[in-house]
Order: sequence, then C-alpha cells, then structure tokens
Amino acid sequence: MKKIVIVLMVAFLLYGCSTKEITTKDTSQQAIPVKTVKVHSKNINDYLELAGQAMPSVAIPLMAPNPLEVKQVNVSVGDKVNKGDVLIVLDNQLAKENVIQMEKAVNQLESAVADTKKAMDASKKNAEQLKALQADLDQSLENSQGMLSNIKTEELESLDVLKQSLELAIKQAQLSQAASKMPQVGSSSVIQLENQLAESKLKLKQARESLKATTVVAPISGTISQMNVEENGTAVPGSPLGMVVQMDPVVAAFQVNSFEISKINEGMEIEISFGGMDAIYKSKITSVPPTTTQQTSTYLIEIPVENKELKIKGGMKANGIVSIDTINNAKIVPEESVLYEDEQAFVFVNENGTAVKKKIETGVHSGADIQVTSGLSLNDQVVTQGKDRLSDNAKISVKE
Repeated sequence: MKKIVIVLMVAFLLYGCSTKEITTKDTSQQAIPVKTVKVHSKNINDYLELAGQAMPSVAIPLMAPNPLEVKQVNVSVGDKVNKGDVLIVLDNQLAKENVIQMEKAVNQLESAVADTKKAMDASKKNAEQLKALQADLDQSLENSQGMLSNIKTEELESLDVLKQSLELAIKQAQLSQAASKMPQVGSSSVIQLENQLAESKLKLKQARESLKATTVVAPISGTISQMNVEENGTAVPGSPLGMVVQMDPVVAAFQVNSFEISKINEGMEIEISFGGMDAIYKSKITSVPPTTTQQTSTYLIEIPVENKELKIKGGMKANGIVSIDTINNAKIVPEESVLYEDEQAFVFVNENGTAVKKKIETGVHSGADIQVTSGLSLNDQVVTQGKDRLSDNAKISVKE
C-alpha cells in the first residue's frame, strides 16, 4: 500500500513540473496572422455629403376667415383632391347677413350721391338764372336812374315813371324768389358721400369674400396632408384647418453651412437617396442661395426630385452626394485598415514581418477606400485584418 502511495506522489510531482514548463514557455514572440494590402494610387472624386429631408414642392394651408362652426368635412388625411373640390363647409349665416347689410348701405349711398349731384346741377342752373335776373335788375336800376334825371327836366310823363318802377319791383321779386329756391349744396358734400360709398363698396367686397370663404375648396390639385378640424367643431382664424400638398415633384431640402456652401456651384451634379429606399436619384444644383435663412442661419438648397409614384414621403431623411473635385493619383488604403487613438489616425505597416505603427493624415473618402495625404508611401503594406490584436513592433505573419 505504501508503495502505491509513493508512486502516485511521484507521478503527481512529475506531471506538475511538466505543466509548468509548458505554460511558462515564452509565447511573446509568436507571429500574429494578418492580411495586408499595398498602398496604391488612383483618381478619386472629392465630394460633399449633405443631410436634409424630403419636402412637398407646394404646401398650402386651408384657413378660416372668422371663428365659425364647422358644418361639414368632406375629406381625410391622405385623400387625393382636385383644384376646386369642396373640402370643408363652415356656418355662413352671419356672413350672409353681413353681405345683405352692406348691399343696402351701398345702395343707399349710391342714391344719396346721385341725388346730391342732381341738386348740384340744379344749383348751377339757378345760379345762372340768378345771374341773368341780376343783370336785368341792374339794367332796370340804370333805366330808373335815367328817368329820375329826366323828371328834373320835366321831359317824362308820370305814367312812364310808374311803369318803370313796376318793372323794377317785379325784377327784384323774381330775383328774391329764385334765390330762395336755390339749394345750398357744396362740392364737399358730394366728395364726402363718394368717399363713404367707396369705403362701403370695399366692405361689401370683403363681406362677399368672407361668405365665399365659408366654403373651403382645394386651392390646388394634390393630397390632404393635415386635417385639424371635425364636424361641429370651431374653426379658429390664424390656425390652419388643414393642408393640401403636392408631392410630385418632391423637394430634397438641405441646410448647408458656410464651408459647404463655399464649395457648391450651380450646375454641379448631386446624387440623392432617401431613408428606407434603395433608389438613387440624380439631379443638378440649379441655384445657390446668396444669403442664409433667418430661422437657422444656414443656406437652404432645394433640389426637385420626380416622384410620380409618390413613394417619397414628406419628412423622409434625404442624403445628397455632391462631387466637387477630382484628385489625381491619390494614395489610397482601405478604410478598414485605419485605426484611431485620441482622434489621431494610424495604421500598422508590415516591415519584414514586424507590424510598425504609423500615424497618418487622411483626406477624401472614396467608397470603401480613403485617401492618405501623409504618413505612407506607395506599395507600403498596411494591415487590414488582424490589426486589432497588434501593438507596435509586434511579430506578424502575412496570410495570402
């Protein structure tokens, strides 16, 4: 029994020593398998990537003229409508009464203006008549004075003097009668009435427009994108009842900063994609805004995109790629080979089986590749696979 125990103890000690020798063997110099590619050159396009969203090409809100009860709603969100279709009917009773009152006011003022003008015409005629009577009276006075002079010389008979006196009295009476009948109408009265008439006609026009606005029709052919009221509710002035939009074409709207706008020119080609869609839409930049928008202090670039099947929806994220320059003979490495440390880009380069860490400066992205502007030479072998296991000067073995 003792022999068996001794044998087991010896075997255990031998096994322990053997394991220690294996696990303590230096593995730090074992080569790490990697894959590499050579730095090469090619012509690449420098481009800007813009972020934006899809917007309707036309969007018109439906408004109410006054706070009115909603009598009828004929459409829902998503409905297609044609220009002139009746969408919403509002209570029009007050609007009708207002039109009737303003029509009466206009008719009364038109009659007043006409009557006043007639009175002015009559006044002018009476003035002319008075002028003629005054001339006759003046002549009669002159004749009477002549007779008085002749009476002193006893050249006239008393009958002639009496006759002339009667004529003078008659003319004075006619002049007084004409003056009493003459209406006192001035031109200022007509001007005042005409101003009141013009103001009333304007109010009548507004009243008729308000009455017309109680029947809300589609201002354009398009799609109902919003409907904010329901029957028996109240329409609030200044708050849209709904919205009609046109989505063909749709507009890809991009907010760009000062750096980006300095690179963009009219006529540049742009490739546009929308979130959730695989299609790429090619277009051109037709205009570059000269100033920023007040709301965002950025430059708004709008690109129309054909949308006949209406697959592009308003609010979808839009991505735009604008080619702004061509770089000839650019040094290129796969983007997957680039690592970052404290925002500093670097790669591992194979130098005779050793991974050498090299800092680099990068430039333009080109698909899965990226331009290297400094830090590497053509034909340098950069590690693409296995790089995450490496440290500077680590031993590597390149797999084919």
